[in-house]
Amino acid sequence: MSKKKLAVGIGCFVFIAGVGIAAGMGITTAQSLFQEEQTGPKHIFLFIGDGMGSGVTRATEAFLDVDLLFGDFPVTGIMNTDNVYGEVTDSAAAATAMACGERTKNGRIGMDRDGIREWRPISEVLSDNGWAVGVLSSAPLNNATPAGFYGHALERTEVDTLAWQAVQSTFLDVLGGGGFALKEIDRESFLEEAENGGWKIADTQEELENLDASEGPLLLMNEGKYSDPYMEYEIDRRRMEKYGGETFSLADMTEKAIELLEKEDRFFLMTESAMIDTALHHGDLASAAFEVAALDDAVFEAVEFYNKHPNDTLIVVLADHETGGLTLPSGYTLNIYDDQCASWSRVSGYIRELLEEEAADEDFLDMIDHYLGLGVSGIELSDEEKDELLELYHAGDRTEIRDALFRLLQKKAKVSFSTGGHTGAPITVYAMGCGQEEFSGCFDNTEVFEIFSGWQ
Repeated sequence: MSKKKLAVGIGCFVFIAGVGIAAGMGITTAQSLFQEEQTGPKHIFLFIGDGMGSGVTRATEAFLDVDLLFGDFPVTGIMNTDNVYGEVTDSAAAATAMACGERTKNGRIGMDRDGIREWRPISEVLSDNGWAVGVLSSAPLNNATPAGFYGHALERTEVDTLAWQAVQSTFLDVLGGGGFALKEIDRESFLEEAENGGWKIADTQEELENLDASEGPLLLMNEGKYSDPYMEYEIDRRRMEKYGGETFSLADMTEKAIELLEKEDRFFLMTESAMIDTALHHGDLASAAFEVAALDDAVFEAVEFYNKHPNDTLIVVLADHETGGLTLPSGYTLNIYDDQCASWSRVSGYIRELLEEEAADEDFLDMIDHYLGLGVSGIELSDEEKDELLELYHAGDRTEIRDALFRLLQKKAKVSFSTGGHTGAPITVYAMGCGQEEFSGCFDNTEVFEIFSGWQ
């Protein structure tokens, strides 16, 4: 099996579509069957694509003209994602189900629906049995999904509480992502307290590369300029990288986490590509596709480790839920997105700056032409479309302008989003390695915890 390594032109920059989709990248499967004499894996990788349904994985492959590495895993299954009431889940309830093996209400983290009982996440259970533990996400470090693997809160919005729980944890060896979403806490004093508590902090590419894996626990932070406290969107990060900027990726963090965790005999690493979800919430298909590619790049790091340790390594890739209800109807044309080179978040920031400066119509039209390909250099706008966009620009509502731009891209690409929120669609689970057969067939999200805890 091999992967294509393709240079993909995206408007104002050119990049390679995913390190993890590299030429000649092989997955050693001959030795990956479950060994009778072994009770389970010693190294567990859990990758979560937040909001990653089959629609966006298919769109990623079609748009970037690649085969996703995890799509070739030997075992697939189907997972139900309901919350405790059988409703469409949010990320907090979904993370709790997978991390703790119990379903709860939306918004709740690591606790039952009544907010009385706290549950121990799989990361803590494994740590108590001698496993090293890492939790990574492109979201804020105290966002719903990563918090589900270390925290307890009545509401996911209790971000200050979750931030303290993160840095006061006794079982996390690596914690990495964007920044911390804080309300009442002063950021500088909070990070100082974290350092005093023993955390080694890296928040630049140079610091990440120079980290000594013997130093820990490690706190890896990478806040985006227009997406703070999330990481940079991958589409923005790669454009920055093309022009000399340095900001580490989800794959970079995964590689560094493995370097630290593999010192121990057994380890568990959860890595979330969180911004698939946020891009889909905003109807930004191109950015969502790049976030799926970023997840695949991180999976590549795990596969490289697996190829060295095929008998005792398990890699599982799944989603917490589906977002957007994305479908690709007959006649879709994803090349409409070829000239997009900025995320919805950056475009929103650029719109805000133009409105604050009271910039001329020509400046607005130049911006959407340059970053979205809507205009002279990319997709031609009709006079009616241009007039409608300028009318919105004059009205001055940034959200309305941004949403209209991405609806226009959807219309021209002939793609369909059924909602701006989550759906109850079951999601595909991909597995490879020791214990892979446990993830075949149909199962509930709570069974992720049950399977992993059986190997503690």
